[in-house]
Amino acid sequence: MNNLIKQVSPLFVGSAIALSTFSVQPVMGATLYNQIFIFGDSLSDAGNLFNLTGGTNPPPVFFDGRFSNGSVWSEYFAEDLGLAPELWIQDSGELITSIPRNGINFAFAGAKTDDTHITNNDQLFGLHQQVNSFIGLLGGNTLNNPQALGVLMAGANDYFGDPLLNPQTPVENLVKEIDRLSGAGLTNILVSNLPDLGKTPLALSFGEPVSAGLTNSIRLHNDLLKKELKKLNQANPETNLILFDFYSLFNDILDNPNKFGFINVTDSCIDLNLTPPNSISQDFCSEDLQDQFLFVDNQHPNTKAHRFIADKALQTVSTPEPTTILPLGFLGMGLLTNLISKRPSNKNKEKMTVAK
Repeated sequence: MNNLIKQVSPLFVGSAIALSTFSVQPVMGATLYNQIFIFGDSLSDAGNLFNLTGGTNPPPVFFDGRFSNGSVWSEYFAEDLGLAPELWIQDSGELITSIPRNGINFAFAGAKTDDTHITNNDQLFGLHQQVNSFIGLLGGNTLNNPQALGVLMAGANDYFGDPLLNPQTPVENLVKEIDRLSGAGLTNILVSNLPDLGKTPLALSFGEPVSAGLTNSIRLHNDLLKKELKKLNQANPETNLILFDFYSLFNDILDNPNKFGFINVTDSCIDLNLTPPNSISQDFCSEDLQDQFLFVDNQHPNTKAHRFIADKALQTVSTPEPTTILPLGFLGMGLLTNLISKRPSNKNKEKMTVAK
């Protein structure tokens, strides 16, 4: 178990399906948004961890600093909106110092929903530091751009680190950060629920008791998150909370793989080598098979799956359903660490206009 923990790479965040929104005026189209701020973990990270670690993590077997074999969903989604957000951590390894016209991708592979990282390395970042940085860049002001969109997909690493974790903790963390983003002036926020992490190759490799336990934790998480977000929306009616049902899309892919062009939704495309010090081989499966495997490794989806996630996200922000139903978000990097042992607003801030 300890050897596996040392070898599992930052997690994946699966797929999504259009859900509904809380109060929200109908979105007239994707062009409504002219700026995007992305928060989360490895599913959305397009190179922040890679830049901070000098290009060493993720390793070369993955595509250009992403935990996939191509672009990740946040890149496809932003491109669909006509946006090109800059990375929070620049090629130099330094943090960005101003807010660019198109926005920022703060997502950091391995981030948990608090201020910790799945590796327990205090030099790496959690969700809390991402939000802190966004608020810090505002310089004490609030964002004054009603066409800006916040995106939050996080929570998977909390459960990979502790599959029997009480959902109250990560859900409280998520709601707190969403509230902070709203207080900082983000009036449109897309929030995703978690997919069934119990169906990832990593969870399945531990057997049915572990897989089923993790599946149950995710259901509890999504149910609680739904309830708490309703409360948050009632307390912040000026904020447009848009709910993204990752869980349902992920299950649809698992139940109907042929519909999505997959032949294998249970195994890793990468040949895992669990003999230290090597964690993975240096190659994916053959190029002919890569797009037919849902998972590139034991946690992360391939780039085709990321494309499906982006398509559903675009559908969600473009045509939200006028209901109050919602399930919510996931991404990460992870490891089932404590598993076996646990088995039996300041409204008066000056407004700041960002370049458009």
